[in-house]
Amino acid sequence: MYSVAAAQVTTELEPGASRTLTWNQEDGNGNNVPAGGYIATVQGISSSPSTRSVSAQVNFEITE
Repeated sequence: MYSVAAAQVTTELEPGASRTLTWNQEDGNGNNVPAGGYIATVQGISSSPSTRSVSAQVNFEITE
């Protein structure tokens, strides 16, 4: 199993807004990561007590 160092991006979004993140397929040292399966975890934390926080995982494959 290959472990990529996690990157934390904090962005405040207005209701209905979106954010696109792009990964350059490099590890923390600037080296291309090998082909294989990867999982990205996205977590939303609500600042409003009436709205719940959400979390999602995205599975993706890098091929040669």
